[in-house]
Amino acid sequence: MNTYRVSGLFCRRFCFSRFSGKCAHSASKALTVFLAVLLIFSFSSFSVSAEDLNADDFSVLLGRETPNSTGGVTTDYYTFTTSSFSSNGINCNFYQPQNYADFWAKGAVKIMSAFDAPKMIAGHEYQLTFATGVNFNAKTVIKVFLGSQKIYENSVSGTGAKEVSVNLTAPEVVTNSEQVRIECSISSDYGYGSAGQISGFLLSKEIGWNDNTDNPGWLGKILQKFTDLGDRISGFFSNLAESIGSFFSSLGDRIQGFFVDLYNDIVDGLKKLFIPSDGYFESKKTELETFCTEHFGALYQAPTVLVDFIRKFTTISPQEPAITLPAIEFNFQGKHYQLTEAYTYSFSWVNDSSHMLYYLYRFFRGFVTVVLFISFANYCKNKYYDVFKGGGSE
Repeated sequence: MNTYRVSGLFCRRFCFSRFSGKCAHSASKALTVFLAVLLIFSFSSFSVSAEDLNADDFSVLLGRETPNSTGGVTTDYYTFTTSSFSSNGINCNFYQPQNYADFWAKGAVKIMSAFDAPKMIAGHEYQLTFATGVNFNAKTVIKVFLGSQKIYENSVSGTGAKEVSVNLTAPEVVTNSEQVRIECSISSDYGYGSAGQISGFLLSKEIGWNDNTDNPGWLGKILQKFTDLGDRISGFFSNLAESIGSFFSSLGDRIQGFFVDLYNDIVDGLKKLFIPSDGYFESKKTELETFCTEHFGALYQAPTVLVDFIRKFTTISPQEPAITLPAIEFNFQGKHYQLTEAYTYSFSWVNDSSHMLYYLYRFFRGFVTVVLFISFANYCKNKYYDVFKGGGSE
């Protein structure tokens, strides 16, 4: 029995290992296919060409440069013809001076200048690609200018057009007249004279002008694709982490809110259980008074009546009695008329022991007090007989 369990456990582990290996192999295949598709789409997007230029759009000059007395150079320009020429597998424009015998004579630098003003955005990086040279074996000097600033110079020997690639940065302030100038020259030592009938300068018809800032080269595009992919993956996991964090934060707030609400409910319940509500005792007092009045009648009300009687008895006569005569006033035809003001006469002599009526007033107050007390006692006696004996007293 134990052997069966051990073998079953081994079998399950073996099957799980095979399953894990198959999953890993499938995941590896899926990743390979995904990267291949990504690479294919990346290369397919490279087919979008940059804003290429054409040699026919360039302004071209052929000239001879000779030193002058001021230490500078004087350039004499020559007319020329333009034709098509294939050099080193590159389709080129072929520029031949019409007065070739004079142009190719020794003693001056022979130069071709081609310039144009391509569209530029301030601060962007550009790549200029072209091919230039001469159709015979010679050493040529190739220069590139951005405006008046020389940004490239190189010497090339051989026959035919040579490919050149130049990276440049547009200035911070760009105008429509910002020119790019390509120069190809031969030193003054070369002189062909009448033999230069078939000689001329070459410039590739297609001139590449690529904005590397917005449209990078093929290597830059591959790197950009993987950079974008990495950004998207990073953004996915970042958003996932934020979502998980937000979920647990919200869960914590809900748990905290639950216990806070539970605590508040318990406190409110205890308050309701042990602390009476507002007006509770007042309502109970009213209920008790109503019950006593309905069941005990005069017996319950007697103390209250007695207290009221004593209060009235003690205030039956003021310490200083007074008589107030009201004001004489009336309204007539919407107007108010007042003939006299209110007048109060005070019997101040009741407190003056030297006055002849002082003791008479004191005797009168004592007599009235005794009469009222006897009357009240008789009233209480009659009420007692009415309530408890069912009849009055004689």
